[in-house]
Amino acid sequence: MKRLSLSLVCLLAACGGSGGGSTTTPSPVSTPTPLPSNLTGRSVETDAVVGTSAVSGTEVTLTASGFLTLQTSLSLHTNGVAYLRPSTGEMSASAVAPFVFWNAERSVGWPASTTTMTYVLEASISGDAAAVAAVDSTVAKLNSLGMANVNGQRVTFARASSGGSGGVCSLRVDAADADIVRSNLPGWTRYLLSGGVITSCVTIFRTIEDARILTLVAHEMIHGIGLGHTVPAISGVTLMSPTITTNRSLFDGLDRVVATNLSMAFRRRPNTLLTGSTEDERGASAAGFGLQELGIH
Repeated sequence: MKRLSLSLVCLLAACGGSGGGSTTTPSPVSTPTPLPSNLTGRSVETDAVVGTSAVSGTEVTLTASGFLTLQTSLSLHTNGVAYLRPSTGEMSASAVAPFVFWNAERSVGWPASTTTMTYVLEASISGDAAAVAAVDSTVAKLNSLGMANVNGQRVTFARASSGGSGGVCSLRVDAADADIVRSNLPGWTRYLLSGGVITSCVTIFRTIEDARILTLVAHEMIHGIGLGHTVPAISGVTLMSPTITTNRSLFDGLDRVVATNLSMAFRRRPNTLLTGSTEDERGASAAGFGLQELGIH
């Protein structure tokens, strides 16, 4: 069969040429959002104004007693507010580091502008009512925390059987998955990262019975947000301890270290560096690692 090549001829009068007298309307010029002149530091737990800020050009250092210091830029918080992470007791830097900054002292996360995160259940899970119920319970728990992103926009969580918008993490059962076989663990979450920013995510359960365990499902779904493991010696046993427990109370009443750092999960740029007791998110989108495949149980 011959292919016919069609040439489209644009008439001058119809395309703004010299004949025909038509006029064109200029495109509106977008006005960039003006940067704030300062940032207000607030406690992520109480929303109270805390600490003082030092501004040098567009660079800001926020300090407050009992909180990690934040080094940031005005352009990263265009609403003029930056939330600070508590640093006392079970929220000390040594406790927070392996939970939040577990990728070589850097955080892992979805783009800071994320407003929706969807957990997509593949066929190996979506037909099992108990497994679906565990996912739905975790989605409801995450939504109950009232999480927001770096711009102050609400982050909502949802379950879907296909597609999904915003950050998307797929869940499946696959006993033959290489990470499941190698680790001999009931659950594993794997990411593809670009500069510390999650671009894709999948959680694998060894069996459908594992996918029905609420604490395990919640543990892995929180990994899907980008958080690591808590330190039992400092924070006690939590839902995010390295060893999974079936104690339902850890889910019903999230420990402070888990709940507070979940609230911070989208309020800080991914790939933020922790040095001592200072978080540095300046240039976080370009700094640190390039393309990575990373997994956690």
